[in-house]
Amino acid sequence: MISLMLSLAFSASAQILTFVEPDEQSIGLFDSVKFVNPNYANGIVVFKDSKQSTGTMNICTIDQKVYFITSGKDTLVLKDNDNVNRVFIKGKTYLNTANGYVEVLDLYEDVLLGQLQRIDFLENVQTGAYGQKRQNATVQRVNYIDASGYRIDLNSKNVKPFSYTKAPYIQKGNGQMLPVTKKNLMKCFPKKKDFIEAYIDEHKPNLNAIEPVQEFFKALAK
Repeated sequence: MISLMLSLAFSASAQILTFVEPDEQSIGLFDSVKFVNPNYANGIVVFKDSKQSTGTMNICTIDQKVYFITSGKDTLVLKDNDNVNRVFIKGKTYLNTANGYVEVLDLYEDVLLGQLQRIDFLENVQTGAYGQKRQNATVQRVNYIDASGYRIDLNSKNVKPFSYTKAPYIQKGNGQMLPVTKKNLMKCFPKKKDFIEAYIDEHKPNLNAIEPVQEFFKALAK
């Protein structure tokens, strides 16, 4: 039986699930989150110069790029990903940020709440105590080239050790997209500092996970 080593790690901005060896659970997760949507769907890409492009598309959580299906049923990567401002797919909005595509989830006054989904492959796996495998501290982003004989290997049967990140982010107005921390919440809601302080002291929410942050936004809106 193939064993699964699952660790739950927390950083200043994300909840991370790390799978060291593939099994039914990790393969199923990888297959369901390698794109932001389970299926390609009609969408609109808005570029930074306000030009638009439509088509059947999806966003890959591995390389954080837009992929689309041509009329000939070929799947291609959008060559102008760096110039994308936002993408609309199936009623959802994704903002192109320095960290990747952030899905817009909520808005309170002029502060946006979003979620970034990302897959990173682990650089290698080392053997730890008692022969158990453990994650190497180094995580390397995998690069893909679409037009020079390279392709993304999304065959779920060949899943390599990977981590899956769900990271809540906030943005005030047109400012920088920030990880959700107590400091950044107070920066975005300067008139709500007392409320933020009291809410965190009472509820002790995990600001690394999206669900508790959504609950905070609901309380803030009351």
